[in-house]
Amino acid sequence: MTLYELLHQISFDEIVPFVKSYHGWNALPLYKVHYDYLRHLTPRLGENTIITVCNDETDESWPEPHLHAHPLEGDFWEESLAKELVIEPDVKASLAEIAMCCLWHTSFYGFTEEDTKETAERLEYYANNFLNHDITRIRAKKEIREVQDVGGNVPSPKEFMQIPSFRKEVRRRCKNFKLRRKGLAKHGFNRISMRCFAHRSIRSLYYERIWTVAEVVRAMLKSPMCKVEDLRSVFLCNHAQCYNYITKAYDAKKRVEWRKELIEKYEAFCVPTLENCVLCIGTSSDHPLLVEEMNIVECIASKCTGSNSFYIYTDDNLGEEMCVTTMFYC
Repeated sequence: MTLYELLHQISFDEIVPFVKSYHGWNALPLYKVHYDYLRHLTPRLGENTIITVCNDETDESWPEPHLHAHPLEGDFWEESLAKELVIEPDVKASLAEIAMCCLWHTSFYGFTEEDTKETAERLEYYANNFLNHDITRIRAKKEIREVQDVGGNVPSPKEFMQIPSFRKEVRRRCKNFKLRRKGLAKHGFNRISMRCFAHRSIRSLYYERIWTVAEVVRAMLKSPMCKVEDLRSVFLCNHAQCYNYITKAYDAKKRVEWRKELIEKYEAFCVPTLENCVLCIGTSSDHPLLVEEMNIVECIASKCTGSNSFYIYTDDNLGEEMCVTTMFYC
């Protein structure tokens, strides 16, 4: 049996009980997206044609009994799907757990093609520069230029320092550095001043904050309903939680059912205690937003008690799918 055949034999509901034990936190909607995406791909034979499923060793980081499936991480998904599953004799786990173990390995670099491209960009930059944090700065600066190109104004680091959570994080980083600095000074290392470190921390956190909301900002800018001044509240929020789900229904008529299931059954948009939200809905010109889909949008917005902002845009790259980018904030 190949991995492709296994994923078509086992329903996602059978996999659900194993998601938390393998992933470490509740990621049901992400794995549902990944599951549907893999099932839609066409298997393709590669160099490696076998997946070995075995019992993995337990340790302090993972004390519970669990499986290991290899080789899968880093392989092309189409090639992974074509591989035959070889289950070692001492493995007594169900097919559903084996399927979850395989999904856990295949999602190592991301749950969708978009995720893996972003991961590849980050890893390539790190391999060439050995500074993983720098790519966040580069990406954030790109977002700043895009906002400025349409006449918008990204708040300055000084304005970000007015945000309570931003100031608190800067202070935390400085406090930790001060403790480490005392230890380094004993060994003759004292090359950076507190003032310099604080400045670096502010700039670093500034770019991190901009990149955190970048996906929402990009979606807003695609919409003719967006005014550049609308972006200010997104950048200067105290706390934010962002989500981006592109349907994997592969049929415009099934988008409503797919999205409804992701929300009601698999806990998508599991909102923290944040009052406000921004909703950006993208569809192609050939398959525009349906009336029934507005009910789903209202369902998401109803999770918040504060203000709601809606932005609708057209992106023909989406085909029959719908993209919902959401940010809950306060």
